[in-house]
Amino acid sequence: MPTARGTLLRTYLLGETSLIVVWCTPLGLVKTVAKGAKKPKSPFFGQLDLFFDCEISWSESKSSDLHSLKSALMLNSRLGLRSHYNKLRTASYYSKLLLSVLEPDLPCPEAHNLLERALLYLEQNVPKPVALTHFEKELAKIQGIYTPSISAHILLENHFGKLPAIRNDLLATLKASI
Repeated sequence: MPTARGTLLRTYLLGETSLIVVWCTPLGLVKTVAKGAKKPKSPFFGQLDLFFDCEISWSESKSSDLHSLKSALMLNSRLGLRSHYNKLRTASYYSKLLLSVLEPDLPCPEAHNLLERALLYLEQNVPKPVALTHFEKELAKIQGIYTPSISAHILLENHFGKLPAIRNDLLATLKASI
């Protein structure tokens, strides 16, 4: 049974009481089913929220990339991200960008480390445009597509398709708040 430290990037409802939970871990994006997570007596109740840093274990599926979550111990709720709207929006952009770039179950400890550093920065600082563009640049380097003469967001967009829709509005908001 694999175990890793992971940051919760996204949840989807599955039926009335279960969730599909997507994690960014050093082992890559890990998609899990948290059975009964919405039940008050579930061991997952209150442990699964966006950007939570958790120690997780899961049972691997033999037929798909959707695994069964066995445990999730919250280590850091990252409440600092919830102190300012633009912190949350920037963290959301990072999350959506990683979801559009990383492959499930393909180890990428560098991407996990980048996300951890970026979220720590956001917890302690009001985001600025340079934080967003730095994240894109570092992600392009990790993906092996970085070229100094071309903006990283252009490289990511050309290589992976469109970027998350919130990018331009978020960048404009961050520039206006300086």
